Amino acid sequence: MFSQEFSQRYIYKYKNYKSDFYEQFIPANPIHYFVRHLIKLENYECISAQKEIVFNRLAFGTKRTSFLMNMGKPRYRMEYKNLPFDLKALMYKSKLLKKKGYEIYCFLNDEFFYGEFVVANVSTDDAAIIRKVIVEKYCSAFPQTEKFYIADKNKSIVYLIDETYLRIRYMSMKSEYAGKLLNAYNKEKRNVKLKSISGVSDLHKRL
Repeated sequence: MFSQEFSQRYIYKYKNYKSDFYEQFIPANPIHYFVRHLIKLENYECISAQKEIVFNRLAFGTKRTSFLMNMGKPRYRMEYKNLPFDLKALMYKSKLLKKKGYEIYCFLNDEFFYGEFVVANVSTDDAAIIRKVIVEKYCSAFPQTEKFYIADKNKSIVYLIDETYLRIRYMSMKSEYAGKLLNAYNKEKRNVKLKSISGVSDLHKRL
């Protein structure tokens, strides 16, 4: 009896620890998370992409069922409740430049619209290499600032945030995705507009 109770308590604590660990990488409030980061990009320089932006070889708009058939069971999943649309986040282990990290795939109404690489312990030199690879893949000229995002003709963007973790974020700005997020955000905050960005090796293949 003691052994069974101990096992149940251990499993409960482990599941809570696992949830807390992964949820530090996945937004608790996705609407605020996505929109606030996009608002910050208004102070970034926009660079036009010369080719279509994709996340880890995955095109925006890919159905979640098709994605899961190829990728298999995620390390962690988050299914958000009480939103005006269906939103799910799937998380997988990953590596960039031999650094451990995670890949996050977000689906709005079962369509892929947001992807992110999260990498820990990235040196300044490694961050510069990753930034250089992204720019060389999508652009014809290197920007004069580190605060920039790249936008393609399909209204997809990619940008880097180098803080506690290096985060490489990819998002479709099409109205069926960004528009729904902004509308939901505006019901709480009112009258927020995204002016400037609303219209817009293995490592090399993935980024």
